[in-house]
Amino acid sequence: MNPIAFTRHPILTVLLALTVFSGCASVGPNYEPPDVSVPTKFDPRLPADTAVDAQAPLPGSWWELLGDKTLAELIRQAATRNLDIRIAQTRLLESRAGRKAAKAAQLPSVGAGGTVSTQQASENSPFIPNIPPQFGGTEPRTDLFQAGFDAAWEIDIFGGVRRSVEAAEARYQAAEAGRNEVLRVVLAEVALNYVEMRGLQKRKQVIEKNIRVQQDTLDFTRNQLAAGLGNELAVTQARSQLLTTKSFLPGIDAAIQLRIFQIAALLGEHPGERMDQLMVYQPLPQIPDKLFADIPSETLRRRPDIIRAERQLAAETANIGVATADLFPRFALFGGFGSETAEVDTFFDSESVTWSIGPSFRWAIFQGGRIRANIEAQSARSERALAEYEKAILTALQDVNSALVSHGYERETAANLYAAVNETENSLKLSRTLYEEGLSDFLSVLNAESLLVLVEDQYAASQTNEWTSLIRLYKALGGGWQG
Repeated sequence: MNPIAFTRHPILTVLLALTVFSGCASVGPNYEPPDVSVPTKFDPRLPADTAVDAQAPLPGSWWELLGDKTLAELIRQAATRNLDIRIAQTRLLESRAGRKAAKAAQLPSVGAGGTVSTQQASENSPFIPNIPPQFGGTEPRTDLFQAGFDAAWEIDIFGGVRRSVEAAEARYQAAEAGRNEVLRVVLAEVALNYVEMRGLQKRKQVIEKNIRVQQDTLDFTRNQLAAGLGNELAVTQARSQLLTTKSFLPGIDAAIQLRIFQIAALLGEHPGERMDQLMVYQPLPQIPDKLFADIPSETLRRRPDIIRAERQLAAETANIGVATADLFPRFALFGGFGSETAEVDTFFDSESVTWSIGPSFRWAIFQGGRIRANIEAQSARSERALAEYEKAILTALQDVNSALVSHGYERETAANLYAAVNETENSLKLSRTLYEEGLSDFLSVLNAESLLVLVEDQYAASQTNEWTSLIRLYKALGGGWQG
């Protein structure tokens, strides 16, 4: 068929026009990622001796820097067993199915059906003359056999369907980033609880060591009293000091178990399943000499919460086009092919074939302002998504700088406390020697013992804080989900 003859056929002309116009631009705004300015580097005011490596990339499995095999195994198990991660994975699968459904709307729909019916006409109806068949009438009972295929295809002239596919794709990517965000948070929580548990065990060892020292002091004062060289007040003071130090243990023991319960929950296990394994003491790992804190733009590209916020913005922008498309008419092509006959023997005869084809359209001319109100609402959702994206960026930058400051100054605190522990131990030895030689009173010994408990406990807590601030830094930098 030549082009002139083709365009003379009205139905074919309409089909050609609809097909051509379906490739036109889509209504609604075209999405472009917002241009948000970020600093060229993280620049908090840190202690002079803090070494920050801004060039080396952050390892994806940052926990391997800790060199703790138990922690590495716990994190590996959490990544596969944690219930929050499983829930996020189901959301991702749901979003993937939604993306497939949106894409399917671009394709024609085809159906098949058939009927077999028998109709009995009234012989006494005044509107149907009762003419016998031999004189041209019909039988009062007739059979009808119908079967065939029908198809419909909405021509996406104004791009409403294309915008819905665009939104579905962005929602899927946001769900994927959401799953990665849960991974980032869960794995960091495992590490934080683990390090806090080891820090509490270290503090328990400190308390138990001081209990032994104070028990020796109490025994010494009792021996002095029995030999007639001491007094009851010294014994009472030594006993009070010992009992006070012992009172710290129940709270530490409870806190250790609570951390173990939390680790088990993060691994999707019952609270007591990790008790035997984790109650065995292991020292805190050695803190790395250098910190990883690469440029902010890399951090923003890596953090899943920022990726999710940006993809949600893209989805809401596309939904403006979906809402706008309701202002315009919808065009579709329909067609059908089948067979219809009163005799089953003639069902496949060519004379029984029936078919139809043609275009259709529908247009919501008056909706009482509902369509335009929906467009306004969707535009507001897009503005909210933009603000949430910008907020996510600011939160990320704040997280990194806060973690850098916390870790830098905590290292300085730990160094000072380490020196204070050494000085306090020397002070205790000297005060005990002077007391035993009768050159000092017993109060100096008690004060030195009390200060040693306090300083050693603070030093153990500061070591724990060094690690927790470092873990929060790696979490803020967006590491942990890539593996």
